Amino acid sequence: MKNIKQFIQICCLAIVATACELDMPITGDPNPNLSIYDLRKIYNETPVVLAKSNMKAAVSITGVVISDVESGNAPSGKIVLQGYKGNMVSGIALEVGSEASQYRYGDSLVVKVEGLTLTRKDGVLTVENVPAASIERVASGKSPLISATFSSISALEAEVDKYESTLIALNSMFVVDPEVGKKFAHNLKITDWVSEIEVPVNAGAAFANQQVSNLANYTFLLQRNAQGSPVLLLQRLEHVEEMEMEPYRPGELYEGFPEDFSDKIGGSSNLNHDIVLPTSGLSWIFRGAYILNSGNFTHTNGYVNSTNKGDQTGLMMTGPEGSYIELNKNLYYGASKMELYLYPATATDAGAGKLPLQVSISYSKDSGVTWHQIGDLITITENKRYPDGPIPLDIDGIVRFRITLVKKGANNDGGRLGIDYIRIYQK
Repeated sequence: MKNIKQFIQICCLAIVATACELDMPITGDPNPNLSIYDLRKIYNETPVVLAKSNMKAAVSITGVVISDVESGNAPSGKIVLQGYKGNMVSGIALEVGSEASQYRYGDSLVVKVEGLTLTRKDGVLTVENVPAASIERVASGKSPLISATFSSISALEAEVDKYESTLIALNSMFVVDPEVGKKFAHNLKITDWVSEIEVPVNAGAAFANQQVSNLANYTFLLQRNAQGSPVLLLQRLEHVEEMEMEPYRPGELYEGFPEDFSDKIGGSSNLNHDIVLPTSGLSWIFRGAYILNSGNFTHTNGYVNSTNKGDQTGLMMTGPEGSYIELNKNLYYGASKMELYLYPATATDAGAGKLPLQVSISYSKDSGVTWHQIGDLITITENKRYPDGPIPLDIDGIVRFRITLVKKGANNDGGRLGIDYIRIYQK
């Protein structure tokens, strides 16, 4: 009995000691570096002096230079720094005057900003008057990440504040008023066939007199003007990826199709966010869906029966009602028909209470701004592939497509949707 009392006393002392530890002050030095993401959150539409009190006890920021002073098309008197916090990529402009010429694209910097002012200058969030002594170069030759990829100008315009002062990609853009021998400095505008946007290039830029490509993917340093509109600054010629329009072959399959989702294995994270996921030939926006390989898939490409299960790789839409996948590019020759596989992803997803699943297929002719449903909803009530045959279409001009999970069983707790082997044919 005495031993039991001693044991209880020891346990109680341990609990008391543990409880006391929770109230003990944390020792050690705070992180001296604040993320650029958190730095930007300090600004609240009025100039603010940066201090330990509003920077989580930090004094500096770190990042990689994404403005290329050598190109001659970087913001004058500034360097633009891009940094990362988790999956977030954020940027900030630093006003350094003539010192901008001392720093190169890809330099990794630590910049002391304590005591300096964070404000907007000509629309761009900027740390003012950064002394040369406050900047330390710790590495060079880094390869900055692209923060976001867009395939329409309207989508970019909606996200300017979020991605300002970062590198963004703008894909499948045409040159407005193309002409033989047109140069980058010749009042360049690009279009997604719905909207147009200027691409300002200084006459003295290193690539100013290089010939432009009529169709290309671009990487830009994104800035904004005082009205909040995007300003696209091309930093390097290698940030232009020339594209060739595929030949017009009426009634034939578009290049990149069939999309069998067999070359990219995804993950189930971030299902409530739009994720741009490039496969080998196409680019897609996924919300509530990802690609995986599973022996439990019931109807992937090549599937015959439970013995001959096909390639066993496909796309699974596992998010809530309203989840979708969207082709993240325009097709330029309309569409005459579509073929695809839609099915309960596994036998479990076809089980009691998991069906029906209802799916809509829609198209957009303005780069994803507005959508039009194709025919009736496809209702999945059995463990088989839907629809029974090709979906006839009669769409002219540019077009892109979206597949949406509209209804997911009873009370949005139904089965998961499998999608595979999408084929779209030119008009």
